[in-house]
Amino acid sequence: KISNLRNLFMMVSQLIKTNHFFFVTTVIVFLLHCPKLARFPVAAAAHDINTDQSVLLSLKDHITYDPNNTIAQNWSISTSVCIWIGVTCGVRHLRVTALNLYDMGLVGTIPPHIGNLSFLTYLNLENNSFHGSLPNELSRLHRLESIGLGYNNFAGEVRLSFFNNSSSLKLVDLTDNQFSGLLPSNIFNVPSLIAVDLSYNQFSGSVPSSIVNVSLLKMINLRQNNLSGQIPENIFDHLPELKELYLSYNQFYGEIPRSLFNCKHLQHLSMSYNNFSGTIPVEIGNSTLLLEIFFSYNNLQGAIPEEIGKLSNLEILGLQFNNLTDDIPSTIFNISTIVEISLTSNQLTGSLPPILGLTLPNLERLILPYNYLRGPIPRSISNATKLTELDLIDNSFSGYIPSTLGDLRNLQWLNLAYNNLTFQSSSHAVRTLASLANCKYLQRIELSGNPLNFVLPTSIGNFSSSLDHFGLENCNIKGNIPEDIGNIRGLIFLNLGSNEVTGTIPAQIGNFRGLQTLYLDHNELQGYIPQEICRLKSLWSFHLGGNKLTGLVPTCFGNLTSLRELSLSSNRLNSTLPSTLWGLEDILYLDLSSNNLTGSLPLSIGNLKVVTELYLSDNQLSGDIPSGVGSLQNLVNLSLARNGFEGPIPQSFAGLISLESLDLSENNLSGVIPKSLEALVHLKRFNVSFNKLQGEIPDGGPFKKFIGDSFMKNKALCGASRFQVLPCKSEAFGKPRKTTNFRLKYILPVVLATVAAILILVVTYVLVKHRKRNKKLASEEDIPSVAIWRRISYHELNRATDGFNEINLLGAGSFGKVYKGTLTDGVEVAIKVFNLQLDEAFKSFDTECEVLCNIRHRNLVKIISSCSNTDFKALVLSYMPNGNLEKWLYSHNYF
Repeated sequence: KISNLRNLFMMVSQLIKTNHFFFVTTVIVFLLHCPKLARFPVAAAAHDINTDQSVLLSLKDHITYDPNNTIAQNWSISTSVCIWIGVTCGVRHLRVTALNLYDMGLVGTIPPHIGNLSFLTYLNLENNSFHGSLPNELSRLHRLESIGLGYNNFAGEVRLSFFNNSSSLKLVDLTDNQFSGLLPSNIFNVPSLIAVDLSYNQFSGSVPSSIVNVSLLKMINLRQNNLSGQIPENIFDHLPELKELYLSYNQFYGEIPRSLFNCKHLQHLSMSYNNFSGTIPVEIGNSTLLLEIFFSYNNLQGAIPEEIGKLSNLEILGLQFNNLTDDIPSTIFNISTIVEISLTSNQLTGSLPPILGLTLPNLERLILPYNYLRGPIPRSISNATKLTELDLIDNSFSGYIPSTLGDLRNLQWLNLAYNNLTFQSSSHAVRTLASLANCKYLQRIELSGNPLNFVLPTSIGNFSSSLDHFGLENCNIKGNIPEDIGNIRGLIFLNLGSNEVTGTIPAQIGNFRGLQTLYLDHNELQGYIPQEICRLKSLWSFHLGGNKLTGLVPTCFGNLTSLRELSLSSNRLNSTLPSTLWGLEDILYLDLSSNNLTGSLPLSIGNLKVVTELYLSDNQLSGDIPSGVGSLQNLVNLSLARNGFEGPIPQSFAGLISLESLDLSENNLSGVIPKSLEALVHLKRFNVSFNKLQGEIPDGGPFKKFIGDSFMKNKALCGASRFQVLPCKSEAFGKPRKTTNFRLKYILPVVLATVAAILILVVTYVLVKHRKRNKKLASEEDIPSVAIWRRISYHELNRATDGFNEINLLGAGSFGKVYKGTLTDGVEVAIKVFNLQLDEAFKSFDTECEVLCNIRHRNLVKIISSCSNTDFKALVLSYMPNGNLEKWLYSHNYF
């Protein structure tokens, strides 16, 4: 079976290479219905062979690189042209009839003299590096039946007039070059044409209507060009012999022509990666010889037609990335020949038939991710023993994962992530995972996002050495990580994140010498970070955040030179930052926030030249912020909040040209906000609240968009009213010296005397009023003293409320929720957290801060502190243990 006419072209090439030209002629006559070769007198041929020799020597001169010196050494005038490598002559007329230079690695151009090979019927220059444009002299080759110029570097437009004159041309192959311009429509003026391949070029335009002139066409390949427009509806009525149609990777639009399926011989149909719309025509069932259908990456909608079930020879059905709806027709699962069903990213519903594995004995790939499929995975799936890929990610499948999956001995990919699948029991989990150890070719297991509820068994160490991807994120896994996991030495990706894994990180994890990605974040892991991690020289991404790890940040992390992402956030690490960390010059993401790290930042932090995200907030770091931070020109997000940094904001921060978010809040920074920060045009979020900054707030560049939340609680900032600070006092310069002296000598003493008199009167008045008030208050209850203001970080609030657990919820209002919390010193507080998704919440927070800070009354709850940054705002209030006013007024149980 020849599924692509290119195979015919290659077969002819090989026969010519071995000088079996008589057999070649027979093949061409038999398969391509070629006319018989003309006979010419030998005497005339002897004269004309010199012409052919001159043409080939000219071609030799145009070859600039011949890696094996094949042409250079063999094409010599001392031998007959007819025995030159790649050259074949007719047995009767001794003229060159075939030129085959396939796959010789040649570099050069085609000379115009090629048009003098007047008896040439076969030309194959494929798989070389010929370049330049095609000489128009090729149009003289009226006897040419097959031309193959694919896999070269030819460029320019194709303007060959012989397409208008030829009556013998049958095969045209120009694939994988750099041809451009309009699609040469005159190719389809050749009535004898059987196959045309113009794929992988840069042709533009639309499908020409002249294609109706070529009724013998069996193969059309226009894949991966810049073609556009609609496919004419009627053209396929004139192509009764069409077997192969490839239109993928273009910009065609409109509906799929229904007449296409009048082509009864159609076997291969590829229209993927276009903009086709509408529904899949029900007439598709008429093309019963179809072997492959590729409609992926279009805008098709509606249901998959039941008529596809009539295609009893179908092997591949690719409809992924469309907008198809409704249930998958059950008739598809009755096509016993089918090898691949790929329906990724549609809106398909329904369930899989229980007997799926029995009716599809040849199924190798079942790919149905990102749909709305439901129901159980059929147990019969284990009968589809040829299955290599089972991908059902992100659907709504439920029930138990079949324990017989291990019977799929050829399985390579198992992707069941993000469904509602589970294990029936702990023994079922052990049995299922143990069975997968029988799949010796298994490369990928992805079960993340399912409520599996099991403990990792030691048997996972028995998985095949071919396993390189193991994903169990967010599966409700409990217990320890078994040491035997280190036996899966071929792992490249391991994800156990967001579970309830306890215990320590086993040292055997260092056995994964090829590991590139390791996620152990958001578990309950304890103990130290093992030094064995540093054996993972290929480690690219390492996430340990959200655990209970203690001890040091290993100094050997500096040896992980492949590392691009490192997150140790939200643990209990309590060391200084190792100096080796700043040697990770290629790291992109570094998150050490929410630990107990101490010390200062060195100037060498500037070595992280490509880092884009750097989070060091919620630690105990101190000292000045080094100027080297300003050299991180790729940095997008920087957070140093809630530490003990002091000194000024470095002027070098103006060099952070990619910065979008900067959080320096809750430190001890002093000095002014550098005006040079106005040059940070990408800056969207900025917070320097709770510091000791002073001076004028810059008002240009990104600062035009900032408001008061970014500058709260500083020493003496001033500026525009939207910053909610005092206006800056303007200073007068250049005044005459005499005027200044006059004011100092005469006016100032008068002013001071007046002010002193006023102060005396005010003090006297206050004292009198104070005495009267004391007498009045003596008969009243004492008002409780105001709670002392204290600084409280988000990290402390998070711990105080157990991660804002709903158990601690006291109530909810229009702009947020109130939680009960216990601070580290045992003080119980009420924490009002504002919902920043509501614009009104920002204004409400500012208003409540101002009111509660300035008004004291025994019937008003007292404010202890506030926590404010760009992503979180909360008020910390005194906790009222007796409940709220509503319960006292309206609940009978309170009286």
